[in-house]
Amino acid sequence: MATVYRARDTHLDRLVALKVLHPHLRGEGEARSRFAREAKSVARLEHPNIVRVFDFAGEESEHAFLAVELLTGPTLGDFRRGLDALPAEVAVVMTLSIARALAAAHAEGIIHRDVKPENVLLHRDELVKLTDFGIAHVADAQKFTATGQILGSPGHMAPEQIEHGDCDERSDLFSLGTVLYFLLTGHVPFEGKNPHQVLRRVVEAKFVDPRTWVAAIPPPLVRLLARLLAREPDARFPNAAALIEALEETLEWSGVSEPEALLARFLRDPAATKEALETELLAHGLAEAERELDAGRRAAAYERLEYLLALREGHPEAMALLARAQRRDRVLRSLRTAAQVLLPCLLVGFAVVLLASEDDAPFVPVAETAAEAPSDEPIEPVATAIESVPHEAIAPEETSPAPETDASRTSAAARPRGPREVVFSPIPQNVKIGVDGGEPKPFGPSFRA
Repeated sequence: MATVYRARDTHLDRLVALKVLHPHLRGEGEARSRFAREAKSVARLEHPNIVRVFDFAGEESEHAFLAVELLTGPTLGDFRRGLDALPAEVAVVMTLSIARALAAAHAEGIIHRDVKPENVLLHRDELVKLTDFGIAHVADAQKFTATGQILGSPGHMAPEQIEHGDCDERSDLFSLGTVLYFLLTGHVPFEGKNPHQVLRRVVEAKFVDPRTWVAAIPPPLVRLLARLLAREPDARFPNAAALIEALEETLEWSGVSEPEALLARFLRDPAATKEALETELLAHGLAEAERELDAGRRAAAYERLEYLLALREGHPEAMALLARAQRRDRVLRSLRTAAQVLLPCLLVGFAVVLLASEDDAPFVPVAETAAEAPSDEPIEPVATAIESVPHEAIAPEETSPAPETDASRTSAAARPRGPREVVFSPIPQNVKIGVDGGEPKPFGPSFRA
């Protein structure tokens, strides 16, 4: 859509990047409007990870151009293709910079719609800058389709952008997910022989696990990437702020405390920084794995150790810690097996002992009653001395020895003195009850002694 030139601003005496609209598009109102829209939207954004706009020619100008900050380059695509591998943590830092740029744009209501490695540039060996807001390219068949049909690059577009053209913040995050996948693996997640094949694979949202290409990817990052590339927008991060938080947590998991410093070091000296970073990651990972094992979080410990051994195959300390964890697991499995065998036996033995104890226990009656022959007369229950006769009415010399029971062992001091209320609940209820030697009365609702 536009050609970019290196130019000098003669008024302010500074170098700029001059984007000039292609001659065959100058007469198209749609192209000129979109060009002006980019200038106005980006001019509102003041963010270190977004290219700055200095000047632009209005829609009425004969030559439509846009003067922006000149970046030293290269593009993120060229940078990654020039490396055999990129440490996952450096890829996360770069993605974090782009996510912060998108958060600033989204806060102003601007959706980029074309986030891809070619639209991200490095600058002065320390910053990542997002460029080309609102521009739809229309030339290379592998990258885009005809103007008016799809705005964006098929291999980096969100499924909803392809299906019905609707875009929101989550569409940009899906595109950023394709950039992260590319940084980690050197491959785009959705590839094909032609644009139609690429579009179909994007809509299906099926991609190869990034660890197929590169094993040393932190497990939290694998889960984060899967969420970014989810088929449905609702399954992705709700906004760039949520993604930024997740990226920072991933760096914290790896022990990276100064992401910007790490990026600057890597851009200046990739080989030395990669070696030093690997040593730092191993030391942090081993300490965390040991702490998780001691805390009983075996799954988390195994996850870390798997990553560390992918980072440096056969690392002796990681192997020793793994062997220790496996020994502990074998002991725990043996104990669980023994418990599963012994516990039922112990329960059965306890039940047998309990039943035997119940059979041997003596029966102690509360009160003894003489067996009588069946009679048609109502049954007259025998009241115990404690329940029906006041303590003072019983002379010591008139009492006769009785079997020692819980009731008879009750302390005299604990027995209440004076009038008492006694509630009778005989079973059956068709009986006569006499209290304190009085005449027996039939029991019923109106019974009072």
